[in-house]
Amino acid sequence: MKKSMKDNTIGSSGMFNNVGAVAFRDVNNDGKEDIIIICYYFSGAGPTGMVPRPDIRIFLAGENEFHLAEDMMADVEQNMVEKDMTIESICNYLKNNN
Repeated sequence: MKKSMKDNTIGSSGMFNNVGAVAFRDVNNDGKEDIIIICYYFSGAGPTGMVPRPDIRIFLAGENEFHLAEDMMADVEQNMVEKDMTIESICNYLKNNN
């Protein structure tokens, strides 16, 4: 069976390349460990289309589940330079700006 392009995508960003980092940290100061994931994708567009680019996912811990923190992710992605996206820098940004 052929795998569709959609199976390899990260949102609408591009084709998945790899997972760079996963961390469990309390990013919203509620005493529960949340999940931060940095994954890399290829945009496939332009002269640098095959250079892996970072994309983050933040999942906030609920009572028995995790919730995708879309607003928090958008804030980080809009205000951090891609080359500076590490678990530590993301946590520091969220600590200082939320």
